[in-house]
Amino acid sequence: MGSISKKAGSLSLTVLCSALILLAGCDSPGSVGSGLTDSGAEVQVVKDTITVTEIHQFNSFSGNYRAISAGQFNDPLFGEISATSFLKPSLPSADTLFAQGGALMKLRLLYSTSMVYGDTLSSQTFDIFPITEYWRANAHKIGDNLQINENKKVASFTLGEVDSLEIILDEQWVNQHYRPYAEADSSAIDFNGSIDSTYKNQEYGLAMVPVNSNKVIPFDMSSTSFVIENAEDTLVVPPNQWAYHRSRKNQPAPPSGTATIHNMLEQALSFSLDLEAIDVSGPNISRAELIFYQDQSALEQSLTGAEQRPQPQVAYLHYIDPAETPDNLLPGNPVSQGTFSTEDNAFHFELTQFMQRSFVNGLAEEKDFYITLPNNGSVQSSLLFADPASIHPPELIITYLKNTNS
Repeated sequence: MGSISKKAGSLSLTVLCSALILLAGCDSPGSVGSGLTDSGAEVQVVKDTITVTEIHQFNSFSGNYRAISAGQFNDPLFGEISATSFLKPSLPSADTLFAQGGALMKLRLLYSTSMVYGDTLSSQTFDIFPITEYWRANAHKIGDNLQINENKKVASFTLGEVDSLEIILDEQWVNQHYRPYAEADSSAIDFNGSIDSTYKNQEYGLAMVPVNSNKVIPFDMSSTSFVIENAEDTLVVPPNQWAYHRSRKNQPAPPSGTATIHNMLEQALSFSLDLEAIDVSGPNISRAELIFYQDQSALEQSLTGAEQRPQPQVAYLHYIDPAETPDNLLPGNPVSQGTFSTEDNAFHFELTQFMQRSFVNGLAEEKDFYITLPNNGSVQSSLLFADPASIHPPELIITYLKNTNS
């Protein structure tokens, strides 16, 4: 008998039945073929259903990924999502164009429309404000917000269906918080440090804050830049650090028999396996595959019009000590990368070698299996069947050779 449990730091699956019957064994092995080897072995297939036992929520890092997200969207299935982007321009390596007069500084934004979360045809408006506290991208976490000065707006802009935009930044902010460092020489810096270190410690960059609630946009940081230009020339400098804050409110309980998973470790799933209930010989395994099915009907029916959710194309299966989470989920050394298939709307994890070793050596008692979605700076979610009693239960499918010689 298996049941949904709740431990410290995790959220109980209250939407599943209070007592789920976890299969003590497996489906009866089926003979696929016989006499395929000289030893007279038969090809057998055994299926073992899986129960998701816990949902975990982590405040994980959100800086220096390939994208930063900003915007708001009220998702009827996954709650009210809000994201604020933080970024800071690098100092130029060459002479700036400010001294020539008439120079402007712009923020250039690009993104993929296929990765927009929400109403793709609507307009999303943002205000840009100065950040007023020190932060580091490599230490910033997704649940951490930053102090901003809302009395000094640096810019406002609206994104509709276009996938790129240039926003002129307020001249006063540029002249006070960027230009002095961009044009400084060594005589302008005190004995405590270089231009770069002074800029790092005294200036904190900008925050892109959503104004309305239509969509969340992941800005591509390989293409996002700050542009300094005058009538004669243009200089492009990249951001030197970036991160974002994400919050979620009023998330409804998922449909019965399912579990919600979000990327950036905002929400991860875990489960365990009982190998003693599976009558399989490890060395004879020819294939092992773990499959988690997505509740496609609930996902599609909860969106209207031009609304979309980016479909995660991969998921990751980890086998780790829960006491070491979330740090051991971040660098990523997953047991398997699962690929999403549109044929059955499921994530498929190839586990042949792992299961061969596990049936021989056993599974560590202190470790559990975790499933996560990619940490890439976008907003991605999925709804997975998590109960053996559901119409598409998660399952481990093992194909092996059974020796029939007496």
